[in-house]
Amino acid sequence: MVYKLDIDKERLFVLQLLNEILVAEVATAIGIAGAVGVLQSLLQCYKDFLTARDFDDDYAILQLRAALLENSTTTWSIAVGLIDESEAPRNEFLVARPTESNVKLVQQTLTLIRDQLNAANDELETYTTLTAPSPGQDAQAARGSSPLTSGATAASRSDDTISKRKRVANKIHRMVRRQHDEQHPGTLKRTVWALVDKARLENVLNKVTTLVDRLNTDFAPLEKKKQLTKCCEDIQSLKLSEEELKAIEEAAVDKLSQNVFKILENERLTGNKFIETHVAEDGSMNIGDYYDNDWKGNSVVRQQSRNDTYESLSVKGTAFVNIGDTFGGKSAVQIRLEQMQAARMARNRDSSD
Repeated sequence: MVYKLDIDKERLFVLQLLNEILVAEVATAIGIAGAVGVLQSLLQCYKDFLTARDFDDDYAILQLRAALLENSTTTWSIAVGLIDESEAPRNEFLVARPTESNVKLVQQTLTLIRDQLNAANDELETYTTLTAPSPGQDAQAARGSSPLTSGATAASRSDDTISKRKRVANKIHRMVRRQHDEQHPGTLKRTVWALVDKARLENVLNKVTTLVDRLNTDFAPLEKKKQLTKCCEDIQSLKLSEEELKAIEEAAVDKLSQNVFKILENERLTGNKFIETHVAEDGSMNIGDYYDNDWKGNSVVRQQSRNDTYESLSVKGTAFVNIGDTFGGKSAVQIRLEQMQAARMARNRDSSD
């Protein structure tokens, strides 16, 4: 009987443990839904801060910082499974410890970020009016420049840094908001920047930066490397110039953005640039490594990735260009030799006729 009693106690313990696990799962699911709700309202706050606002030149760096923070928050949210790329709820929590308490901490952190941006938006709206932009103003807003420019400010534009910051900030914001790329809100937020407390606005973004860093470190995605790769690919898709990338690097203060631009800078420095390359007649060009049938080896390790740039590359006639790595199969040289042999045979047939 004693043995049976021990078994019954063990069964009771297991049942209690299973019950606690089930309750925890339900609570975590509810917590995730709550976090997603706060997140979606937070993303709207970013949009309200950035969309169609005529940022004064002195505030261009803050505009760029806000766009980078929006990108870091959104990519983190997608990487941990709270939302998908369309910002629809995905209701997952893909972190190392997806516990109920951690979900609550995430929700609290998102709430703090939202409250900071809400306060900033409220202050900006106090000094903001909405007007329908003229075609000229609309073009200026698309380029990231302010339609309200004094003579002194216009003179300072000899240094193009300010306009680059605005242009890049708009590019990043549109990248994050892909579903709105082809839409213009139809109104322009014209703010009297002289009445805005710049120091207070900077302080808000400093606090938001600290909180976004907490999300990306304390609740890092399980696939952190995949998140970094995706961020790099997104920035590369913007096809930014070196000057624009430099402008972003100066504004990037959150840890995720800094890591992304370190990777991009490393790729840029280790890459090659080919400009005005023309291959004609029977010429051939091979760029990259390939391994033919005679190659003997086990593996090849690349120490650094490459980011080669090709500008104005033209290929004419029977010329041959191979760019990229080939493993196995025919090498670029073999392909070229077969082409040359086929061309000779065709010429011989023509001459015999």
